[in-house]
Amino acid sequence: MHFSLFFVFTLLFLSAYAPVALFTYIWVTISILSYIVAIEYIQKTYIPGRGFEMEDILANLTGIIFASILFFKISKKAKVKKQ
Repeated sequence: MHFSLFFVFTLLFLSAYAPVALFTYIWVTISILSYIVAIEYIQKTYIPGRGFEMEDILANLTGIIFASILFFKISKKAKVKKQ
């Protein structure tokens, strides 16, 4: 569930900034990763019975990375077809 949610979230985020430079990929990854860590911290601190789960962060990060790679490959193919 975490993987697929952040996969889609990242694709949408990158689509909003298309065409995408390498800096944008890095910026998106850092921004979403910061959001993930903040959400996990808030869950641990303010929601009884919830904790800071490293597995959730890794699943989310995996979704971000796969979406970024997919978006990069699709964008690269689209550039080649335009030329």
